[in-house]
Amino acid sequence: MADITWTQAELDTFDQITTMLASRHQMDRINARLDLKEFGSTHGNEKLEAMFAVLKQRDAHRHREGKGDLK
Repeated sequence: MADITWTQAELDTFDQITTMLASRHQMDRINARLDLKEFGSTHGNEKLEAMFAVLKQRDAHRHREGKGDLK
């Protein structure tokens, strides 16, 4: 299996999309779901899963340090 790589811009875009999925505003969540579908079609689900794991690890690390949702 080849290593999955991405650019910082791709990770930033994916981070923004996943953040908007949790928005309090319904239209933001709807648009994020549409953006995620398009992003997934372009980059593939395997890449999305790998980036999601990186974001989860980052957020867990921040939580342990007591930084909450700060970026």
